[in-house]
Amino acid sequence: MIQLATSSERGCPIQVIPGAPPGGKSIKIVAQILNEKDLSASNLRFIGQRFDLVLTMYPFKHVSDALRQENPDITILLFNNPYFAFGEKFWGSSDSPEIIAPDWILLDEDGEFIPYGGPTYEGINIDQSNIPLMDIRNKEWQKYFASQTQKHIIAGNMDGVFIDTMSEEIPPFALTKDNSFPAGYTASEWKQANYDLLNEIRTQLQGTGAALYYNGISNPPGLVGGAQNKGFIEITDGTAIEAFSIYLSIDSSEMAKRWYLEKSILQDMQAVTDLNKGLVVEVYGETDSLEHRIFALSSFLLLQNKNTYFYYTVRNEAGALKWRPEWYTDLGKPLGKYVRDGDILMREFENGQVYVNAGTDTAQIALKQTYEDSQGNPINKLTLQPLTGSLVVK
Repeated sequence: MIQLATSSERGCPIQVIPGAPPGGKSIKIVAQILNEKDLSASNLRFIGQRFDLVLTMYPFKHVSDALRQENPDITILLFNNPYFAFGEKFWGSSDSPEIIAPDWILLDEDGEFIPYGGPTYEGINIDQSNIPLMDIRNKEWQKYFASQTQKHIIAGNMDGVFIDTMSEEIPPFALTKDNSFPAGYTASEWKQANYDLLNEIRTQLQGTGAALYYNGISNPPGLVGGAQNKGFIEITDGTAIEAFSIYLSIDSSEMAKRWYLEKSILQDMQAVTDLNKGLVVEVYGETDSLEHRIFALSSFLLLQNKNTYFYYTVRNEAGALKWRPEWYTDLGKPLGKYVRDGDILMREFENGQVYVNAGTDTAQIALKQTYEDSQGNPINKLTLQPLTGSLVVK
């Protein structure tokens, strides 16, 4: 979940729905605060009133207090990353020197540091185009990162930590220039180092009540086998599904949409909800079209429970604070699990129903009574194109 730009940077105002009161909704929504410009009093008030889970790089007590003043039940997680040599700057201390020991840096066989070359975090005041990566196998780095995480969670009155980009397999950005493993590393050592780091954080957080989330168990299109990083869920409190991060939009092709429904939701999300763990589902779209947003949200709602949170953004606005009208839909509590009739998946809620067409043909669905669709239009039948969804309320 690497941020490209925020709404305030891009000149996009936060979208407020006229006449719609804060709170009272049944869909839990995620906000990200990854840029200092998003810490204004008006933004914090807006976030606290409308969002349920906040991922923030800024472990400041006054930020948490402002959010909780609007919503005492809000969950606030410290957003962080153990792979990058940001030092104290990733804990919001933008004027502090980096505290990185030389032997904590990831090196190639020639003894040169391996620079990060992927998308950048916009919120950090540092040149990230040539920043060293960390050797997560180093025990001292593991202890330092874990202890700093614990310290800032407590100081910032936060509910836990969200560790970004955790991967059992070595990511492309951590390979050398000739695509080799870092010096001394094997595939098994990289995997074990990530488990050791998560266990060290888990140890440091014992007794604090703080939750440990990681990103994520995303199953990118074309992956053979089970969900990536699924083993991490056993030692953590929650995870994330990115569909499909900033690299591919779910509306880029029929294959991507089908993968999102059948793999990301019905397989990966199901695996997490079966364990009663926390889950953030982040969906990236090429466009902000209502059809694609409703399909993504309807699919999510098939498995929604009290521990699941939703987020949709346009791919080039990752992290933007933008509210979408359908998030106010008050479906009430689910009345059971989703059911499947051929290609149609449906779930009943106290105040409405959710439908998804998983097939390749257009489906006609007669409703038992008149409902309202996501735009407030009265409706007594549905026409669902392939790989589309609908939420209807009484």
